Amino acid sequence: MELYCGIRDGTMTKAKANEVQRDTIRYGCMNRWPTGCRMALLASLVVAAMVFGATATHAKMETRNSVSYLGAAWGPDGDTIYFLKQAAFKQTTTGFLSRPTGGVETQRSGIWFCKMNWDGSQKQEIAEMWPGQNPYIDTQSGPIWMEISAATSNAAFGVEYGMATVGIWVMGLDGKDLHKPFEPVWNDKEKERVLHPSWSPDGSQLVYCKDDRELGIFDFKTKKRRQLTDGPRDEEPTFSPKGDWIAYMHCLRCDGHYADTRIWLIRSDGSEQKPVVDEKNRPVFGWWPSWSPDGTKIGITDVLLYLVDLASHKAEYVDPLPIMGERLPYTFMGHHWGKRGWLLSDRGGIIVIDESTRNARLLAASGSYGAVGGIQWGIEPVDLKGKGR
Repeated sequence: MELYCGIRDGTMTKAKANEVQRDTIRYGCMNRWPTGCRMALLASLVVAAMVFGATATHAKMETRNSVSYLGAAWGPDGDTIYFLKQAAFKQTTTGFLSRPTGGVETQRSGIWFCKMNWDGSQKQEIAEMWPGQNPYIDTQSGPIWMEISAATSNAAFGVEYGMATVGIWVMGLDGKDLHKPFEPVWNDKEKERVLHPSWSPDGSQLVYCKDDRELGIFDFKTKKRRQLTDGPRDEEPTFSPKGDWIAYMHCLRCDGHYADTRIWLIRSDGSEQKPVVDEKNRPVFGWWPSWSPDGTKIGITDVLLYLVDLASHKAEYVDPLPIMGERLPYTFMGHHWGKRGWLLSDRGGIIVIDESTRNARLLAASGSYGAVGGIQWGIEPVDLKGKGR
C-alpha cells in the first residue's frame, strides 16, 4: 500500500507504508509534520486499518449458482413436464471494501431445455440453448409461456425481455433446431413484440399475441401471418384441445388506472367472437385461461382459479390457500391444465396441484445454491402444506 502526503509547496511525495511507520517512530509523534500531511496520514492509516482489518476478518469469496425455472408445460403423454432452466454461474459475493461495489459478479449465464417426471423426479437437461451467448430471460412481465405440440413433437415459447432470447421460438423436444418461426417487424416505424404462442392440435398453426393489443395466427405451411382480433387489448390466447375454439383475455376497458379483463372465445378464422359467461349470463372476469384436457371447461385466473363449464356455465373454484398456503393474484398466472392437474410455473419455481386430491407439490424451486459439484437442481421435490385444512 502507498500513502501520499502534501509537503510545503503542495507537491505530492510518495512514502511506502514502512517508511511512514519508521518516520512516525523517529519523531515520536506527528506533531512536527505539516498539518496537511498529518491529516492525510491519519486518514490513510484509518483506511489501511479498515482494508487490512475488515478484509481479513469479513471479506469472503463465495461461488454459487443462481437457478430459475421457467415455462413449464405438459408433454404429449401428460406425465412428462418440459421446462427451461436458467442458471447464472459463479456469482462471487465479497466482503467489505474487497470490491468497489461490494456486490455480485456474474461470470456466465446459460439456459437449458429440460424435462422431468410429473412428480419432480428424473430431472434431465436435454440441450443448452444459445450456447456461448450468455443468454438471459427476464420475467418482469410475468411467467414465460411454453406449449408442447404432440403432433409435431415441438415446443414453442415466447420471451418479452432478455438478452439473445426475445421473440417466439420453436424447437424439437430432442433439443434440436431452435429457431424463430417468423421474424417480428423491427424498424424505425414499428417495433413489434410477439408473445404467448399456442399450437393448433395438428401443429400447423400458432396463435400469438402482438404488442399486448391483438391476436395473430402464423401458418407453418404458407409461412404467412394474419390478424385475428383488433383489441383494444387481447392477450394470452390458447387453442382448445379439439382446435375448434381459441380462448383469450379480452380487455373491455383498459387504461392506466383500470383494467376490466374477461375471457372470450373466437374461432381460428376470426368468427363467433363471444365471452365466456356464468349461469347468470355474465362475462367471467379474469385472465390467463386454460383448457381442461377434454375441452369442456376453461380455467380462469383470478385470486382463485375459476373452472367454468362451457355447456352448463356452472363455475367452481380452486382456492390455493388451503392447498399451498398462499392466495395471491399471480398464483395461477401461466398455468397449464393436464390429466394430472394444474401445472404452475411462476417466478418461484414449478408446482403441480393434483386435480383429484387438491394436494400441491413443489417440483423445483428457483434460488441460489452452492456450486459444489457443478450445476445444481436445487431442492428435492417437496409436498406443500396449506392453511386452514
